Amino acid sequence: MVRSLVKAIDVLPSWGVLFAAIGWLPGVAIWQAFRHEGPTFSMTSKGVKVLLQEPQRTQLLNYGWASLGAIAAVYVGLYLFRRRRAPVVTYDAYFRLLNQRFLVLLALPLLTSLFTTKLEGKQDFLNLSLIAATLAVFAAWVYALVGCRRLPLSLPAAGLPPGRLASALPWAFVLVCFVTYGYVMSRFSIVDHRNLATANFDLGIYHNIVWNTANGDFLGCSFCRGGKHYSAHFDPILWILTPLYKLSPRAETLLVFQSFWLALGGIPLFLYARRVLNHAGWACTVVAAYYLMPALHGANLYDFHSLALLTPTAMFAVYFLDGRRFVGYWVSIAILLLTREDMSLLSCFIGLYAWFTGQKKTAVATVVAALAYLVTVKLTVMAPGLIMEDSSSARSFASYYQEMIPYREEGAFGLVATFLTDPVASLAVLFSEKKVIYFTLLLLPLLSLPLLSGKKRILMLYGLVFIGLATRKYVYSIHFQYSCLLLPFLALSVADAVVYMREAAWLRGFGLDEARLQRAVLTTLVVAGLLMGAEYGALAKNNVFRAGWSKIAWSQTDAQREQYQELLDVVSELPRDASISADSRTGPHVTDRHVVNHWPYVGNADYILMFRASSRGKYGRKYRALIKQGTYEVERSTKRFVVLRRVDEPRDAPLIEGEPVERKPDPADDRVQE
Repeated sequence: MVRSLVKAIDVLPSWGVLFAAIGWLPGVAIWQAFRHEGPTFSMTSKGVKVLLQEPQRTQLLNYGWASLGAIAAVYVGLYLFRRRRAPVVTYDAYFRLLNQRFLVLLALPLLTSLFTTKLEGKQDFLNLSLIAATLAVFAAWVYALVGCRRLPLSLPAAGLPPGRLASALPWAFVLVCFVTYGYVMSRFSIVDHRNLATANFDLGIYHNIVWNTANGDFLGCSFCRGGKHYSAHFDPILWILTPLYKLSPRAETLLVFQSFWLALGGIPLFLYARRVLNHAGWACTVVAAYYLMPALHGANLYDFHSLALLTPTAMFAVYFLDGRRFVGYWVSIAILLLTREDMSLLSCFIGLYAWFTGQKKTAVATVVAALAYLVTVKLTVMAPGLIMEDSSSARSFASYYQEMIPYREEGAFGLVATFLTDPVASLAVLFSEKKVIYFTLLLLPLLSLPLLSGKKRILMLYGLVFIGLATRKYVYSIHFQYSCLLLPFLALSVADAVVYMREAAWLRGFGLDEARLQRAVLTTLVVAGLLMGAEYGALAKNNVFRAGWSKIAWSQTDAQREQYQELLDVVSELPRDASISADSRTGPHVTDRHVVNHWPYVGNADYILMFRASSRGKYGRKYRALIKQGTYEVERSTKRFVVLRRVDEPRDAPLIEGEPVERKPDPADDRVQE
């Protein structure tokens, strides 16, 4: 026994440091998870403040020593058992092997810190660093474990016909993911809507558009300039939605459709990843990573937007393009163009990708068709102006790029001019701290693999420019719809990146086995999705995830059910053909009519519907002035809501001095999203 101990001490330097960490850290994790409530430190303006008192620190040390002793006993016990079966094994070799197998224990304190300190939204850089460290440990453990278990390392040969069960299981997995994601996100969206967390901007806008279109007024919208949505965007794809909407004409139909439409992205992603990786099972891990992305959850749960609908369509377009299946490709491009007028610019980058992949005729045809469509729509439907030019009948989005467009009247020309004349200023806008955090939130769930995806990076350029140069904070937030400009291409690029890693000579130069590396990366991909989805997405309650401006509601309380029923009772008494001015939170529940205005703009509305709080809030003076003037009178007042009815012959009384003038919402208003 003494001789064995001496031998162990002799080889200690070669494996002892890692063993000490593996032995000690589980005790720290167990103490944090089960013996201590709350964080062990806090971040102040002066730096880190340790919150542990001396008795707690002593207790933690005891847990560490106990854990180290237990792990040491396990190591020795396993060694003695192994020695009896294989006497030639040495301490050094076997303890190195055990370190590899127990390496994952290093991640335990990182995980407990993530879920106890609640740093998300407060110290995102530190929180994301902890997640990255956890994923690195897990990937190293999987890589080592594959070697220890002596699994077959060769990739499956191309063309081997799988058995029926083997080919059915991946499709069953994809179908389950599709249905589960669509159902869960639909439920969250509906609960959020019935908790009155949706708003006129944007669910009210799109509900009004679809209702008007379904009733013969193509893209009609009383919220928009000229009564048409194409004063802001031309998205005829909404007409395709009208048959489904007629079956259930309410806002919830849009929310459910959006959830399942985004879930549809898993289909082309699976087909593409299976073709590139030549393995249906590993393609399933890529699909799982897509459904777990926090940015997808944010785009899905923030009301409804035509922009979000591009996600599966763009995936299908690239899948068909790479497979040289041109009928499917052109159908996908046509649907993409119908999604929104600016998708023609995105289509140009798909054409550019086609050029660099050797399909030059398709590339030229795509760019010509996309630009022709853009010019036609802009000059004949959305006139006047081409891009980012404001007028009485068209809305400018130059306010999204205030730093890049110092003179708003320049429109898109000002953006290009700033980019060309002052590239350093453009880089300063692109690499601001908040944008670095934003892009990390996009890339870390995918282990930053899209950065290694070769030509697929061309597809990301449009989204990078659109989002990266924006100065409006909602554009570079995972809680809004704009991330959809990048999401489909980021997800598609994962498979290409894995193939690159298998074939990269510089990685083999580090002595890494490409097949083991692939298994480690794709397994860790799912763990990354779970961690990021829990910390920043909708997988679990956290400090930061929101549906647009408001935190997502996971369920309805009794008070919220009572509030929703009260609103339904109030709305049921409003005539179907009446025009209404409604505040932001009640608006989406009455936008199934021809004319709805956004309070405080009244116009000639027959009724005004609002929360009682809105009558006392920012525009309370206007509310009182309307009643004093005799223009409107209280039709109904409940516990939470109030309804005013327009009086045909108002009394002759002036508005209160200093009362705001009735107006449509300012396009630069932070609440206006589109």
